[in-house]
Amino acid sequence: MKQRIRTALDGSGPYLWAASFFAVLGALLATAQVLSSDFVIWNGHCTTASEEGGIVFFQANGQEYTIDDVASPANSPTHTVTICYYPSHPQDAIIPHPAAYWFEGTLVVTPFVIALAILTVGLVIVPARMQRRRASFRL
Repeated sequence: MKQRIRTALDGSGPYLWAASFFAVLGALLATAQVLSSDFVIWNGHCTTASEEGGIVFFQANGQEYTIDDVASPANSPTHTVTICYYPSHPQDAIIPHPAAYWFEGTLVVTPFVIALAILTVGLVIVPARMQRRRASFRL
């Protein structure tokens, strides 16, 4: 059995190391995302709020809360924005921007996709090519 596994993995060592590196990098980035304050956009409660002059007004648990929107000019007209917060800490609400979803999601998922691609090349394509070469030399 060990010989069969060794034969299947013949020449795939560098690919396994590279895939492991990217998988660990992805795990570290995912851990950093879970521990960051921005994780509320993924698993918190998101709702619409009213913004007037850079101050966002929203209601949570029957109480009125306000937060500053530092990205908005002080003389901006009244409009609605999306805010995300944890029900246990509504005062720590944040205003997610659409680019944040895409950037953070891509940042976490990309290393895992790269690791999968490396594993596909290293464990499927390279051994198949090596078997074809060995078979052509035996003829």
